[in-house]
Amino acid sequence: MNSEKEVLPEFELLPEFTQLKVDKDGFDQFGKRYVALGDMIECVLQNYDGPIAITNSDIALDLTEAARSQIDSLNPGSCIVCNRIDIETPDFDQGVRYSAGFDFFVFHTSDLKKLSANGMYFGTPWWDYFLPVNLLNQGIRRLPSEGIVAYHLTHADRWKRRLWRKLGLQFASDMRALGTAGDRAFLSDLDKALKRKRKSKHKLLSRIVPEAFRRTDFYAVADLSVAYIDRAQESGQR
Repeated sequence: MNSEKEVLPEFELLPEFTQLKVDKDGFDQFGKRYVALGDMIECVLQNYDGPIAITNSDIALDLTEAARSQIDSLNPGSCIVCNRIDIETPDFDQGVRYSAGFDFFVFHTSDLKKLSANGMYFGTPWWDYFLPVNLLNQGIRRLPSEGIVAYHLTHADRWKRRLWRKLGLQFASDMRALGTAGDRAFLSDLDKALKRKRKSKHKLLSRIVPEAFRRTDFYAVADLSVAYIDRAQESGQR
């Protein structure tokens, strides 16, 4: 999935892959042509019906036959959400599970239609929380992910703190917009995580730090999201 303004000649060498394109991107915000999550899902829904796997292009998947069968037969109302395994070299040895985020998802198109309006962008911070948290909030059941390994070659973090905070606020705003359609307990915990909003006497600080939340407030929201997704697998429900 790419912006139509992004030229990727590599696809000519990969005839087994189909490239989907959208006409808008986030270049003005990020300096790169990231695709809005909502536009990506809309494009998918226009072209496919059934189970849909979503992952970043820097993920190498190792799937057992049982896992492939589980993905192919995924029913509406269920999903698969997986952490990645970080590796230092391409030999796939001595990997470490990355527990603070998620990199492989399978949802049925019937459930993707429920994803609420949002300001997330695929490949930027917080989208990998928003997608599962939003749909789990609406009652989708998370299935075990045995037999699925998502390898990721480690690299330096590249996101500036200000952008990470800005998108974190967008995440919170988009989740709160669910209102009564969401999980009341999660939304209450989200409000509590951000209740420590402080007013700054310095106008410059207020512009640099979105709404003057502390960095630890955003960490609390991230931890809340990860815990919510993890509990969904343990309980088999939201």
